[in-house]
Amino acid sequence: MRRRLSVPVLAAGFGLCAVLMLLMYILFPPSTHVSVLSPLTRRRAGPVPDMFVPIEVVNVESADPTVHLCRVDQRIRTDNPAQYPMFRHLSQAFCTKESNLLTLPVSTLEKMPETAALHGLIFHQSRCGSTLAANMLAADAENLVYSESHAPVAAVLRCPACSDDHRIRVLRAVVHAMGNSLAHQRMFLKLQSKNSPHIALFRKAFPHTPWIFIMRKPAQIFASHKRGGSCLQSLPVGYSARVNELLNGQFTPARACAAHLFELLEQPLKLASEGDKQGMLVDYHNLAPTLLLVFVRHFGYAVSTLARERMQKVAGVYSKTRSDTTKEFHDDSQAKEDSLTPEEKTALSTFVDTAYTNAVQLATAQLEALKKSGNFQDALNPFAHKVSKGDEHVQDYLPYPELKPLRQFLDQWPPDDPDMPSVPGIAEGTLQRFDFSDEKQREQAALLRLHEVPFMLYNIPTINTVVDRWTHEYLAQKFGPSRRRVHMSSSNHFMYYNAHKARQFSGYRRPTKVVQMSYSEWLKKAKETLGASNVDSEHYYFQMDDRVDKWIAEDLNIFKPKEGFFIVEPSQNRGINCRFGSRGIIAECHYDGGRNFVAMLKGAKRYILMPPEECDLLYLYNRDHPEARHSAVDLSQVDWTTYPRLNRVRAAQVVVREGEVLYIPSYWFHYIISTGISAQCNSRSGLAARGRDYVAACGFY
Repeated sequence: MRRRLSVPVLAAGFGLCAVLMLLMYILFPPSTHVSVLSPLTRRRAGPVPDMFVPIEVVNVESADPTVHLCRVDQRIRTDNPAQYPMFRHLSQAFCTKESNLLTLPVSTLEKMPETAALHGLIFHQSRCGSTLAANMLAADAENLVYSESHAPVAAVLRCPACSDDHRIRVLRAVVHAMGNSLAHQRMFLKLQSKNSPHIALFRKAFPHTPWIFIMRKPAQIFASHKRGGSCLQSLPVGYSARVNELLNGQFTPARACAAHLFELLEQPLKLASEGDKQGMLVDYHNLAPTLLLVFVRHFGYAVSTLARERMQKVAGVYSKTRSDTTKEFHDDSQAKEDSLTPEEKTALSTFVDTAYTNAVQLATAQLEALKKSGNFQDALNPFAHKVSKGDEHVQDYLPYPELKPLRQFLDQWPPDDPDMPSVPGIAEGTLQRFDFSDEKQREQAALLRLHEVPFMLYNIPTINTVVDRWTHEYLAQKFGPSRRRVHMSSSNHFMYYNAHKARQFSGYRRPTKVVQMSYSEWLKKAKETLGASNVDSEHYYFQMDDRVDKWIAEDLNIFKPKEGFFIVEPSQNRGINCRFGSRGIIAECHYDGGRNFVAMLKGAKRYILMPPEECDLLYLYNRDHPEARHSAVDLSQVDWTTYPRLNRVRAAQVVVREGEVLYIPSYWFHYIISTGISAQCNSRSGLAARGRDYVAACGFY
């Protein structure tokens, strides 16, 4: 029988409020515009319709504050983020229609299912490039980016007499609801500058979320603040207690503005100086290149090539153009400094210049550490793969391959359906493909092999010849009429098991059995699976190797045990293994120790790959179990509540087609689905050191 995990039955109904909201959702559905850069995921909908997000919080002091929500489709920001640089501009575009508005208590927001997870917080000193940072992040269609939304401010500042616990509860509920967009994978918040003195409260609310504080030379900020009049116009209504304390009764506009700039810098500098590992100070100088590094290594997500190109384009235009055309950015920093009066320069020197100098020194040290250290970035980015420092030709960091939530791949293309859906990006996959016959591309692929990360190859002369040669008639003739060991499963799922451990494991039920078939008999059975979905019918896996059939090694001479591109350690080569599968067969999620080149010679297979870092999230059977190294979860029908760690798993995906070769490094987990009748042969050669520590921490080796 096929293993089936229990799926909880959803509770029926959410009360009258939910019924009314559902009616609103039907009558006023979300925009049908879907960016091809950001296909919808299938995250479960909850009591709040998609894209309804908080815009205001009132009665913060009450036990259950009231939250006003609006349906805001942030996908319109992707093509030109500078057209909607602030969240208020999006609110103006969407929140004037009554049908787009909704009011709910905080307690309802707390019951919402998973939303786009908070991935990073951006604090700033004002007029220092924070909007550029938000716009660059928004250029990635998978990012949900809030630039100075009022709702978090209300949760933190609206009730100064409220306890920290109460404000944190409201803040968490509001931010959780702000992620209510099925079109996005991760969320970033750029806060107003007036939140910077309250950064400690945000750290208590989100202790594991990376944050940055963007700052700038105080004279340049001061000059920006006083444009069009007095610098006092930039200060919050009524000076804070901290500013009044700093002024000590000696008020002038220049002193008040300088004290305010110190107040914005004081708490972020304090946290960073005390060693807050989640925090980083970022200076305005050379901001755009620094931000790209910060996004990848500090915020911890793999920026795709397309997203990087879009970010670089955004970095070259004025961040607040507010039009559908772009305006080139021109730096006027020196002109701003030259515009200050002696009195204003003295005020800055009195209150903030020294603190800024100290902050720049710390920011410089943090940036250098980020460039050089693998440990710091790995703590924040579990899929930022480490590489060996022993080889001078290997860079210290390689943000490849692009990894996405495993759940996204499973939802977009359910494993039990072998037919590829029409979802943008699936056909291309997330791995690099290289033309093996092109010397330059072959060298690039060799570098990735050195890094021990997966990639694809095509146009390999030997493989092209074998693809043409290995017709079913040729294979039937080569294998002959003799019967071979064929693995049979009562469903489309195949789980490898260790026969010796199975005999010793009390009560163990073997997931497959061995039958005897000739190749022609197997092929007849395989063709029977080409029709409609038949996941619960018998499936057969024909497996052979070159120890018995010597001709396999003659045809696939690139896999012979001699040093070359495909054989890294000839002395550790264990021959060639070939697997012939029928449509829909699933090989359950597992890892292998050896470096593995997999050649697809007939048909195609879908591979979902997960790096060794994900080991402790995959619920593996332990090393004493017959199915050790394999996940105990049926990924074709996951109960995400029973297995919550799977929500954090990151993966790559690729369809390996006829004539292509996939490199699977040591210890990389893979989950395989045959999209039709397929034939693949693979050869392993040696164990890489990289990744072994992660599987060892899971109880292996």
